[in-house]
Amino acid sequence: MSMDCVIDVDLDYGTGYSETIVTIKPAPHRLRCEECGRTIAPGEMHEHAKGYRYDDALDTEDNDNGDPLSGYRLDGEHVTCSVCLEVRDCLFCGSYYYGEIWEEIHEALFETDDVPLCWFDGLSRAACLSLARTIQRWMDDRDDEDEEEDP
Repeated sequence: MSMDCVIDVDLDYGTGYSETIVTIKPAPHRLRCEECGRTIAPGEMHEHAKGYRYDDALDTEDNDNGDPLSGYRLDGEHVTCSVCLEVRDCLFCGSYYYGEIWEEIHEALFETDDVPLCWFDGLSRAACLSLARTIQRWMDDRDDEDEEEDP
């Protein structure tokens, strides 16, 4: 991370996973980014996260075969493209909900009513373009809403 984080999501107690296994790997086939909806092409690097929750019913001596996830059940899998991953790693303080980073960025942006240029520091060209285009679309939508409200 090239700068201090700017978006700190307050996670509700009990809503996160007990354990998460995250891997960065090439896509085995076409995938869809859970954050932006973009298609991830086969071979393109992406984040694949598996979230596990502890389950008492699974935590038995019979089940304990040395597996560190013994007693946990898979509760969700998440796919994030490299651009959204870069934006998330740069802007978020470590806590976030999968599938909601752009919503959190939108909320943070319109709390300040200004585009903090520091948000673009350290981002690749692709991530800067994605962030800039998304912010522009939000501003255009807001301007359209303002025009509709004016008599």
